[in-house]
Amino acid sequence: MHGRTVSLTMFLILAASPAALSAQGGPPQGPPKNLQVLPKDIPRPQLVALMRGVAGALGVRCTYCHVATEANGREEFDFPSDDKEMKKTAREMFRMVMDINGKYMPAMGRNLTDRTRVMCFTCHRGVSKPRTLEAEVMDAYEKGGTDSAVAKYRDLRAKYYGRASYDFGDAPLVNASNEVAARADGRKDAIKLLQLNAEFNPKSPATYQAIAQNSLAIADTAAAVSALEKLLELDPENPLAKRVLGTIKKP
Repeated sequence: MHGRTVSLTMFLILAASPAALSAQGGPPQGPPKNLQVLPKDIPRPQLVALMRGVAGALGVRCTYCHVATEANGREEFDFPSDDKEMKKTAREMFRMVMDINGKYMPAMGRNLTDRTRVMCFTCHRGVSKPRTLEAEVMDAYEKGGTDSAVAKYRDLRAKYYGRASYDFGDAPLVNASNEVAARADGRKDAIKLLQLNAEFNPKSPATYQAIAQNSLAIADTAAAVSALEKLLELDPENPLAKRVLGTIKKP
């Protein structure tokens, strides 16, 4: 058990970053209470630094896991309380990471270093619930249609572009459009997602090829030709574009 605890402690140390360590207010006073995963004798300054590192990796504040109240005009935390389910989830996540680093990685012969060890940021990358961009867009689509999906993409891109939270390359929207196109009457919606992709990834051959395929499926030949010509600009030797354009323009 001691080895598992040390492994987790190292994981949390690696989760901490300079920015995260100054992200929230001062530490509470007195010895830590109700520690079930971390060593019960961990020094409070180290515990505070570790927890702030975790919060920074998830892009959250202490209130995400801990009960807080207003007292005398300031926020007071009941850190020992287990009233929030997210705190219980966090403990299980710590145990999971501890097992990955302490059990499964060594079993695969992996040499753990500061660069290879799994930590909070490995998956979360600044968001509380790590998900793919494709999943976020498709959830929005299923709840509110294409306009909702487009709005979700734009919102996430505005908030997270340039950070590691989501992949804003061309693949996620191409994949989402493929899923939408496979649904009944989904071709036009798929094209709207692809047009959004072309707006932000204008040099993506896969996007224009998908636009052409979906446009042909709904008999919009003009749109298909435009997409195929753009595809050939980006990929002059693309055999599909050459073949289909040759067929469409054949006298």
